[in-house]
This record gives sequence, C-alpha cells and structure tokens, in this order.
Amino acid sequence: MVWYPSVDDVIDMNVNALDLSRDKYPYKMLGSVERIQTILERVREVEGDGLAHQAALIMKEFADAQIFAGANHRTGYGLAKMFLRRNGKRLRVDDLKKRISVYKEHWN
Repeated sequence: MVWYPSVDDVIDMNVNALDLSRDKYPYKMLGSVERIQTILERVREVEGDGLAHQAALIMKEFADAQIFAGANHRTGYGLAKMFLRRNGKRLRVDDLKKRISVYKEHWN
C-alpha cells in the first residue's frame, strides 16, 4: 500500500521549511486547503506510473501552485523526499544537471 501525505503533512512541511531556512516570509497560506487536496488527488491518480513519477509530480505541483507565501519549492522537495522514504525508496541524484534538464523537458 502506498503512503500519501495529508493536507496537515503539507502544511507542516511548509512551516518546517520556513523555520529551518529562517525564511524572510512568515507562514501564510495564499492558496486553499482544497487546492492542496486537488494536488494530492492528482498524485494518487498516477499511482500506476510509479513512485518516482509521483514524487516528481509532488515537487512540480507544489512549486507551481504557490500555495504558501514562501518556501513552496522547498515544501515540494521535502514532501517528495518524505513520500519516497515512507514508501521504501530514497531520493538520490547522481547527475544533477542531467536530472534538471530531464525535469524541465518533462514538465514544461
């Protein structure tokens, strides 16, 4: 069974990302709980595409959605990392430049 983050996990991840980086932005939601739920549902819908694809989708969707006043990219990254770890995988990047180009080609 695949583990998925909850809305509370998403909000907690954003608060933690802000705290750990001493971000200049205070915690504030610009989007809605419903938008978070929509993203999480979209990730569930592509379960057949594999965990790596789902993790990439988590990162992209939370970065693009700009649900929070700050740390949206870090929130997406942290959620993707947690998603993989809770599902017995890990986030490992051997060639960062190559991975970034693949990410951009796939999601733009």
